[in-house]
Amino acid sequence: QRLVDLEDLETTKDLPLHDEGVFGLALNKQGTLVATACRDHYIRLFEFPSYKLKCVLSRFETAARAVTFHPDQKSVVCAANDATIRLISISDQTILGNFKGHSSSVVSLALDPLGKYLAASACDGTLRIWEMNGNDFKLLEYQKTNLPEFSRISFSPSGSLLAVPTTYGISVLARENWEEQQELKEGRSFGVFACWCGDDARLLVGYEDGSLVLWNCRYGELIDKMKHRTKVMDAVWNDKKSFLVMVDQDGQISSWENIPKVQIQLNRS
Repeated sequence: QRLVDLEDLETTKDLPLHDEGVFGLALNKQGTLVATACRDHYIRLFEFPSYKLKCVLSRFETAARAVTFHPDQKSVVCAANDATIRLISISDQTILGNFKGHSSSVVSLALDPLGKYLAASACDGTLRIWEMNGNDFKLLEYQKTNLPEFSRISFSPSGSLLAVPTTYGISVLARENWEEQQELKEGRSFGVFACWCGDDARLLVGYEDGSLVLWNCRYGELIDKMKHRTKVMDAVWNDKKSFLVMVDQDGQISSWENIPKVQIQLNRS
């Protein structure tokens, strides 16, 4: 497995101690720590950019599938093929709590930037959301059941919106009531991932047929569009230089630069 320098896409470095596949990767807010979720069941923490192993955060009974840092940067949430989801302390690697509700492999995690909600999607096509109050986790009644088998969900930078790939495109849900605010379709292809581009307006959506669409989520309008040679699996936004880095199903990395900004239309009804 290799990490790519987002400032220079030609610069890569091997991840140590990973003889098997890495399913999930997360970078903390300060850019000093990298967490990995691996096929060998382990959640590991590395110092960035030296990639020196800091500690093993947790070990599951099955392959680890996803990991993300808590907004407080003192813990991580991680998940595995056996539907287990844990909150782990970074300082002493203790399990602070478990999120119960899913019954199949969890493939994607999204933490509310305000630290109140956790959303998790599973390979059986379900989405569940928990309300977090310290180490007390309440499973909300809400659940969605039309997600593709593998998809990447994402909270907007403010936490007010949750983008969820579905079998018909992308569903953008409002915080608190989780009602659908926008339905973003591109032909008949289902959504694969959703990536916010630095604000709550611009959302890049990758579709099964290789289409990449930049949406204006304020009005549900298409900003720009391109077609990749194959399916793009995920993307990240480089806030410092304002461009997107994408990885496709063949492991090839590419970028999308000069992302247009969105103008607020004050008189629009």
